[in-house]
Amino acid sequence: MRSRTRNFVAVPYLLLCLVLGGASAAGILGNLFLQLLGALLAIALLLTGRSRHWQPGERGLWLLVGGWLLLIALQLAPLPPGLWSSLPGRDSIVDGFRSLGMSLPWLSLSLSPDGTLRALASTLPVVTMIALVAPTSVRYRQFFLPVVVGFGIVALLVGLSQVAGSANSPLYFYDVTNRGYTVGFFANRNHQATLLLMTLPFVAALATPLLQDGRYRQEGAAKAVVIAVLFAVISGGVMVTGSRAGMAILPLVIGFCVLMVRKDLAGSVPRSWIVAAALFVLAAIAAVGASGIVTRDALAKGNVQASTREAIWNETGRLALEFEPAGSGLGSFVALYRMNEDPDDRPDEFTNHAHNDYLEWLLETGFPGLLLLAAFLLWYALAVRRSWTSTDSALGRAGSIAIGVVLLHSMVDYPVRTAAIAALCGLCAALMVSARPPSEEGRFRKSASRRL
Repeated sequence: MRSRTRNFVAVPYLLLCLVLGGASAAGILGNLFLQLLGALLAIALLLTGRSRHWQPGERGLWLLVGGWLLLIALQLAPLPPGLWSSLPGRDSIVDGFRSLGMSLPWLSLSLSPDGTLRALASTLPVVTMIALVAPTSVRYRQFFLPVVVGFGIVALLVGLSQVAGSANSPLYFYDVTNRGYTVGFFANRNHQATLLLMTLPFVAALATPLLQDGRYRQEGAAKAVVIAVLFAVISGGVMVTGSRAGMAILPLVIGFCVLMVRKDLAGSVPRSWIVAAALFVLAAIAAVGASGIVTRDALAKGNVQASTREAIWNETGRLALEFEPAGSGLGSFVALYRMNEDPDDRPDEFTNHAHNDYLEWLLETGFPGLLLLAAFLLWYALAVRRSWTSTDSALGRAGSIAIGVVLLHSMVDYPVRTAAIAALCGLCAALMVSARPPSEEGRFRKSASRRL
């Protein structure tokens, strides 16, 4: 499939994900549509694909996808009774069969096979965006710059309109949502903050054409002012969401966007700036962690002890240790947590996630999941190095910052579990793959023309 066709498909698919994929459980129909469409697009890419050279970073990305599929297969494979019953955390299941006088059947490692299948389907938007964008050239990747920035502005305007209206405004698209706050196309204000934070480095990337040969183009002064205003407005939009984690991450994103501009202007980043950035990251991690310890809703209800994220993290960590090393299976968190909490502690609340995706990942995937996560972080570190040492990878640098936002925010929330953020992460990962050289793109176009 040619790059032009890929963009013709990828741009509307990304926009559909951003508009319809703003919730997990609450957006089941929208997510199902996006997953089915993603599956059809993936099949079309497989049928129309042709052999070509892998770009730096692309092979590793697909190896990660293969690792994900292998993890799913391991969790769903039927196991003999003697094997699965010996795994940690399965004692209550064994006791249940024995109390009913039944012999132990063959079961999978996952305690929630349907939840594991849903987890597999939820990654289709990510894989589809990677498949559509990773093989493209710099020329065609530039189309995504105004798309991401433009949607961020639209989401911000929708959020401001929500606040300007009443709590029952029709602009809130989900029944269960943070009414009275700016949520945009999401059900959760924290996810709106994540989207806006991910938009900021793309706004900074708009300045790249104004910085050539280490000089600032004077004729671009008006454009620079517009870019600066956009950056300030979207930064303000993060503050308006009321997301404490978003506000904690914002200074870090601004700092790395300054590094982007410095890279484009001078061609390199001073070593002292890199050291300062590393210290800034550590400070941001501490700030994000502190922002999530006590939820504002818990404080308002006066039930602090049981409703703190810290309490949820402690219980999730305890469960994770109980099910190591194999894990409990993707999609099993809710059932396990409900079985192990006292319903009298929080009769009016429901814990749908651990509010720390790393802990929830550890519980559900065990050591195999940790290995896969470590492999992704290694790929990410190498891709960051490649993007930031290249002279023509402004979009790759923007993508690296945007993924960094999600990695940080996942310490206290679950942004990547929405199709919108997941698809945007897929785009960012694809942009961190080295772009195809324009000469190679032209050669493929000529080859296609001859075949026609």
